[in-house]
Amino acid sequence: MSDQGLSWALEQLESVERASDGLLKIVRVHRKPFDAYPLAVEISLSTKHLRYDEAGVRLRDRERLLLLVPDDFPFQLPAVGVPHVRFAGLPHVQWGSHICLYLSPSTEWNPADGLFGFLERIEDWLSGAASGTLVDVVGPIHPPVAYTSPRLGARAVVICSNTPDPGSNAWFGIARLKERHDQRVDVCGFMPTSNISLADDEIAGAAILLSAALPFEYPSTFQDLVVCLKPGGVTTKDLLKVLAHAAKLNNPIYPLYVLIGAPMRRMPGSDRKYQHLAVWYLNQGTVSAIRRISELLDAGEERNVDDYIRTLEAAPKAPIEWCKMMEARPEVTIRRDDQTPMNWFKDKCVAVLGAGALGATVCEFLVRAGVKKLSIYDRGIISPGILVRQPFTNGDIGKLKVEALKTRLKQIRRDLEIDVYDADVLKRPLGLDDWTEGADVLIDATANTSVLAKLESVRQQHQTRRIPTVSMVVGPKAERGVVLLSGHEYSGGLLDVSRKAKLAACSTNGMSEYLTNFWSGNNPAQPFQPEPGCSESTFVGSAADVVTLAGMMINCAARDLASIAPSQASAFFVTQPWLGTAANSAAHLTWERDVVLSADASGYEIRMEHSAAEDLHKWIDQGGRTASSTDETGGVLFGEINDACQIAWITEVTGPPPDSSASPVEFTCGTVGVQESNEMKRAQSKNSVHFLGLWHTHPDSVALPSTIDLNSALELLYEKNSGLSKVLMLISAGKNGKGQLGCGVFRRNIGTTQWLMQN
Repeated sequence: MSDQGLSWALEQLESVERASDGLLKIVRVHRKPFDAYPLAVEISLSTKHLRYDEAGVRLRDRERLLLLVPDDFPFQLPAVGVPHVRFAGLPHVQWGSHICLYLSPSTEWNPADGLFGFLERIEDWLSGAASGTLVDVVGPIHPPVAYTSPRLGARAVVICSNTPDPGSNAWFGIARLKERHDQRVDVCGFMPTSNISLADDEIAGAAILLSAALPFEYPSTFQDLVVCLKPGGVTTKDLLKVLAHAAKLNNPIYPLYVLIGAPMRRMPGSDRKYQHLAVWYLNQGTVSAIRRISELLDAGEERNVDDYIRTLEAAPKAPIEWCKMMEARPEVTIRRDDQTPMNWFKDKCVAVLGAGALGATVCEFLVRAGVKKLSIYDRGIISPGILVRQPFTNGDIGKLKVEALKTRLKQIRRDLEIDVYDADVLKRPLGLDDWTEGADVLIDATANTSVLAKLESVRQQHQTRRIPTVSMVVGPKAERGVVLLSGHEYSGGLLDVSRKAKLAACSTNGMSEYLTNFWSGNNPAQPFQPEPGCSESTFVGSAADVVTLAGMMINCAARDLASIAPSQASAFFVTQPWLGTAANSAAHLTWERDVVLSADASGYEIRMEHSAAEDLHKWIDQGGRTASSTDETGGVLFGEINDACQIAWITEVTGPPPDSSASPVEFTCGTVGVQESNEMKRAQSKNSVHFLGLWHTHPDSVALPSTIDLNSALELLYEKNSGLSKVLMLISAGKNGKGQLGCGVFRRNIGTTQWLMQN
């Protein structure tokens, strides 16, 4: 296949030569000049037809280029160079003579175009050079190929630390290196030679940072390295001194890494030039010679040092190795998830409840997104069955989930701060006074209704300790998921948002599957229990199902954490793409905070939805138009009471039934149609909206119950077959019934009546 590709390349060149009327001439063909490029063709191109500009470069009438054709052409990209350095410093010219025609070869190079497309790129570059329209790039695009010795293996040096600013002169110092394994070394920091402090697991590398750019070819021998640094103001003695200093700090058997930087990197939108680093690997023989310099310097024998340098420069050239350099410096790298929803989590402290299929996967996403700290709560132990879809290994079986997950996550990011707790989440963190434990956001991945309720309760009790909270739940077949989010200034927690999401699903066409999956209120007749005995019932789904839903849901959460107001809540309904369900595949809803009448820890908190508050005002206005402005008016309250969390939700407010009566001192609410409305609302809302109590106005008084009001509440409670253990009474008073709001929770035992007021 390679011979066929090389033959095709020559055929294309020859056909272009025949058709070009002398614009392109093949000068010479070289067979197997390099291992990587078995075909090299010298060509001559006419440039007389190009348009010139003052900002451009004056080209010769004919320019000679060398085309290098790889063995696997056309699937591999050819290369092109020039036998001079006249183009050095122009955009896209690397290291003096190599012209880089493709910024992203994997997407820009089309094998079907062959050398025809490659020659068009050369023509475009020459035209841009002549007219001065070449687009500059942000520094060297690709470092030179790092040909390492087979005995060294593929040495990779990862630059993890930003570089010092050399100022107007060259900077000499020590690079702090850590050997992660036999093929990877990390640069963890830089120090001047006057202030060196290495950790026990660190080795020293020599570092020279130049103050001027150098369009040089990378040298392959020590003597060539000396020569290429001199234009940057680095003498041979300067170089050897810093090399000797680094070598002296290391074990004699260690080789020596040398980092050379020049200001040739520029980030988008910035004029500042950052250091472009190259790394060399000096073998033990070269290091031994350098150590001799250190000995002479320590002995104060400067003259002998000069003599030794002259001898070294005249000696046979000593080979050095290029290292494969990988950038991880914050100052010159842009995260691959930049400007994505997940970028919101960068540098945040996140608490995750649950380390199961969903929670463990979300934790990994968060770590890769750059969270500052992760706190994980789960008391589960890894069993064989969960390996089907949870990110653990066979060797983890029998271990605590949180400990195995911590080990895995630390392998992804060594700098990660992570705390894990083998605890019942109802006790820690939710049983603590500070249930947030310093987190910026909490994610509940337990799918546990008790956890949802406890979160609601502790959030209500600790008004000053509130953070955004997120709940993520997967359906019984991992076909659908629901994401709930409560902003830290929203009136309720995740249980509140879950209730609103349920009511929205009840009133929206096409949402029946979500109601069945998440709010059916009934356990399946045969719950799925993968292992015999008392194992927890769970959902059916593969690793692919979990990862797909987890990715969709955490992205949805991140989007709203970044975009909605702190006083809002939201819900996303997501569906597996393979279901082919277009409707509601990613439905998104948001809610504003409710009107809240807060109680202390011993009483109920009353929350009235905005739509209910609006309806209340409409009924008051309507009553004022149709009757005397001094008459009271009223109606019926529908909603739900949660005794565990001590919350009463007022969801709907209706007007007076037709058999009601009103006067300036009393409103008597009728009963016609109330029972039918109650049954209908129960059915439509899956038991989340039902009769709560009554409301009325005090147009010229305060929002406190009169004796008549108290007797009315008691009559409702003790009415035969009422089935009521609690009744709400809401009074809107002053300013024609809209100035002050009061609400009471009446219980059968008269002494525990609670009344809340809000102006």
